[in-house]
Order: sequence, then structure tokens, then C-alpha cells
Amino acid sequence: MNSVQKTDDSEGDVSITQAAPSVPPLTSRQMLIFTTVSVCYIAVCMSSVIIAPFFPTEADNKGISSVHIGFIFATYNLVNCLTSPLFGKYLPVLGAKFTCLAGTWVSGGCNLLFGFLPKISDPSTFLVYCYVIRGIEGAGCAASVTAGMTIIANTFPHRIAKMNGLYEAAAGLGLMLGPPVGGFLYGLGGYQLPFLVLGSLNLLFVVIIIFVLPPVGVEDTEAGSLMKVLRIPAVHPALLVTLVASMTISFLDPTLSIHLQKFNLSPALIGVEFLLIGGMYGIFSPIWGHYADKWRTTRIMMILGLYSATLSCLFMGPSPLLKLPS
Repeated sequence: MNSVQKTDDSEGDVSITQAAPSVPPLTSRQMLIFTTVSVCYIAVCMSSVIIAPFFPTEADNKGISSVHIGFIFATYNLVNCLTSPLFGKYLPVLGAKFTCLAGTWVSGGCNLLFGFLPKISDPSTFLVYCYVIRGIEGAGCAASVTAGMTIIANTFPHRIAKMNGLYEAAAGLGLMLGPPVGGFLYGLGGYQLPFLVLGSLNLLFVVIIIFVLPPVGVEDTEAGSLMKVLRIPAVHPALLVTLVASMTISFLDPTLSIHLQKFNLSPALIGVEFLLIGGMYGIFSPIWGHYADKWRTTRIMMILGLYSATLSCLFMGPSPLLKLPS
């Protein structure tokens, strides 16, 4: 209940102050729901990057060019980007629980199918199936994640910002764990093992979702205008910086593992390289976010970040301009 407090001022008048409503404590049911959707988020994010340490080498052995390898990685994110707004729009019709369940099931099935692709001997057929399966998997990830955000918003109406922040931390954990886990399993049991393990886990989560997640409907929702957002002048440089920063990280997915082969590193160690990238990103993101709110110097931070990324790319090759031994 809200508390009301009377206070006397210097003129003898009486003022009434109403305290802010108290936030109810978390229940075990709420924590179970949050744990379920977060673990599913970790699994689908791992699906997007688990192939990074070893797939480029396998595809290269099949005669697939580096351009096509890069597009195979990009297909997942492209379809994810295109279908996320669609799932958000039709979520009231499909239902959040069903959408999360279906997305997780599709992600798990695509993982299992991707594990059997090396059995295709024809390079063209192999390439087509890579594109199709990665695209469908990206759509499954979009469905699962979009529904998970809705379930969290309905389950934690008094803690939406905090719980969504923790939900995004689960994404960072999945992106961080995917490459080293994939590299370790690849070294342990070959190409199929990472996909069989992760696909089976996704299908297990489908059963858990059926019994744990509540049926959530979305009512009285109003879609915002994307064009109004794009008319804000500050949005364009922010989008450009985000695009460049994302490209700086993602272009390593199809190229870094092949580049590191010359050093005779095992797939597990190559996965650790990706772990460092995702780990540092996950550690420093909340730190820079804290200081962005505190100092209000986002422009300077963006400039410093772009220069740091430029220097990192020059040394990673290393660039011929530096005349360093490779």
C-alpha cells in the first residue's frame, strides 16, 4: 500500500506527501521464468557464432570462396534483422509463448541439420543448403528473442528496464561462449559434435518452455513510427557508428580462423580468440555505459572507440603499412 505522510510547514499549513509505490519482491515463479527465457537466449546466440572457429576452414576445404563464407555468416543476421519487426507485429496473434517455443525449436532443428552438411559432396549443393539453413535459423532466433522480451515485460512490470538489461547480458554470454565451446567440441568429436550438442539442448529447452513459460498476450499495443525516429538528426551518426563498430567485430567471424591457421593453432585455441573479443565487449559495455550517463561525453567516446578499432585492425593483420612481421 502507498503510505501518506503529513508535514507541517512554517506557516502552519499541513501538506500531504504521498510516497512512491513499493515494488513487490521477486517470486520464485518469476525467477524460473526469467531463467528459462535467458537460457534460451544464450543458446540461440551461441548458435549464431558456434561455427566461427572451424566452419571457414571446412568450407574452404569444400572449395567455397571466402566471399561466400562471409555471406553465409551474414545471412543469419540479415534474416534476423528482417524478421524481428514482423514477429513483433504479429506477436499478439501468435502468442509470446508459442513464438518463443517455435523459434527455439527451429533453431535447434537447424543446428542438427547444419551438422550433417559435410556429407554433401557437391560444393554448389553444400553452399545452397548453408544459405537456407542459416537463414531459417536466423528467423528462429528472431522469434525466440522477440517473444522472450515480451514475456519479461509482462512478468516483471515493475522491473522492465533492469530485467531487460540482464536479458541482454545473457546474449553477451551466449556470443562469448559460442566460439570456444564450438572449438572445443570440434576438437573433441569433429564437425558434427558441436551442432548435435547445441541442437539437442535447444530441443530440450522446447520441452521446458512448454511447462514453465506462461501464456502471454499483448494488448493495447501501439507501434511507433520509424520515419519519425529517422528524422532526428542525432540518430544518423549514431546509426553509422553502430554499423561500423558491428562490422569491425563481425567481419572477423569468417576470416580470423583461416588467418590463424598459419600459426598451427587448435580449434579450441582459435575459439579462445573469439572468447577474448566477446568477453572484452561484455565487460566494457556496462562500464562505458555507466560513464556515458555520468559524463555525458558520448561524442568523444564514439571518436575514441572508432580510432581504437582502427588501430586494432591495423595491428591484427598486421597492415603492410606498419611493416611488421606477420
